[in-house]
Parts: sequence; C-alpha cells; structure tokens
Amino acid sequence: MMITMKKIVRIGALMLASAFLFAGCQDEIQTSELTLDLSKKATVQAYLYAEMDLTHQGLEFVPNGTRVLISIPNSEFNPSASGTWMDTAYVNNGFIQATVPVTNAGVTVQFIPAEFTYDQIQPFGAVSGVIPKLYKFSGTSTLGAVKPGQVRTQQITYNSQEALSNHVETVHRKFEALAELDETNTELEYVPTNTIITIYNNGWSTTVTVGGAGKFEADVPVGETVTFRFVASKRYYTSYPDTETKNYRYTATGTYYETSPVLTTLNFGGGVLWE
Repeated sequence: MMITMKKIVRIGALMLASAFLFAGCQDEIQTSELTLDLSKKATVQAYLYAEMDLTHQGLEFVPNGTRVLISIPNSEFNPSASGTWMDTAYVNNGFIQATVPVTNAGVTVQFIPAEFTYDQIQPFGAVSGVIPKLYKFSGTSTLGAVKPGQVRTQQITYNSQEALSNHVETVHRKFEALAELDETNTELEYVPTNTIITIYNNGWSTTVTVGGAGKFEADVPVGETVTFRFVASKRYYTSYPDTETKNYRYTATGTYYETSPVLTTLNFGGGVLWE
C-alpha cells in the first residue's frame, strides 16, 4: 500500500497535536496537585518588647517601623507543596496584626522579627548615658493550630543585644599637671601654658593643650591605664651654683572609672633627658 506524501503530512500533524494535548493534560494534573486553598482566614497579632531603657522597670515596645516577617509552610495547605506563604507587618506602638490563610485542621504561623539598632538608656551611675546596641531575636516564635475565624495573639521579647563594635566608653576628667622644671627651688612647677600633652594607651591616643596653672581636661577610656607624656625645658644644676637648661621628657599614668568634676593632680616628677 502506497502512502502518499499528503497522508504523511496529515499523520505528522495529528501526532504533534496529540503530543501538545498530552503535555497540556500533564501540566493540568501537576497544577491541580499543587493547588493551595487559601480561602479560609484568621487574624494573628503580636506585641514586641525589648530592654531599651535601664532606668525604668519592665520592657519597652520595640521601635515603630520594625519589620516582622510572617510565614506559613505551603505544606500546611497541601502536603505535596513546597515553599512558604509569607507576608510582612510593621510594628506600630509595639503591635502588629495580619490576616493569614488557614485550614480547618489549623496551621502553624511563624513570626520572624527583624534586627534593629537603638541607643539603650543606661542605669543611674553608669559611665555612658546611652550605649548604641544591636537587638536580635534568636530562635522561633510560633502560633500553632491557627484555625478559620480565630484571632490569636503572641508576645515576643528580643532576647539578644550587643553593643556596636565602634562604641568606646570614656570618662571626662579634669587635671592639673605638676613637674620638676626648675631644680633651683624645692617646689614642683605647673606645666607651662600651651604645652602639648599626648595621652595614649595601646590602640588609642589624643592630645590636649595645657591652660593656666597647669590645668587641662580630657576624655579617657574607662578602666584602662593611660599614659600622659610631654617634653619641656628643665633648668638643672651642672655644678652648684651653675645651671643649664635642656629638654626633658615627662611621663605619668592613671586609670579612671567615672566622670568627675574634681581636679586630679598629675605629678610628672623630674623627667628624663630628651636631647
């Protein structure tokens, strides 16, 4: 039996059409297996707290605008489904509220609060009035068996806080600087006006300029030993009563734990020859 070219074309077209139809059926079957019924609804809400003011008892509401991710596994609606249903809520006066899809059997709703930074108010007597801190919520916060028509409420407390790495606590101190600058008398002298004093420790330094009567002020790291150093001219005896003047380097140290208005005396002693 001879098959004409026209018949071959017709048979090919029919086979191609059948293939498209079969593929369409396959897509329809897969889609129907992953259909999620999101028609049933419930309301979830949460209050969010953090320790942000150490001068008050109790916790404070987290800042307005803090983002909270709300999620439900898609498998709660269809065991064959993967992925997650998600929504986002933003804190207002410590509170969030959202409408979520649920099932008659109940679903598990997870809250994922975002990190935030805040200048935590420190307690009375603290070195710093505030310390910038990073607040985090670790672990999970969930509401289980949330069913249609319910209004469910959760309380969430941020359970991790850490000072920002660039925060350094300092104390403010007032000083008067004395040194042996003239051996021809028995008294120590005030360090001269306009003398530059370098204050430093391992990893930090600053300079200050001495005012009248050897006075200066400085912010220094709390609880760390700091060194004060300057160079000045010193009059000393070569052979009594002859004197000479040369540069000497003077050094003193101190450790300070609180800000104080009280004048602290630094005795730099006789120094060492520095020329």
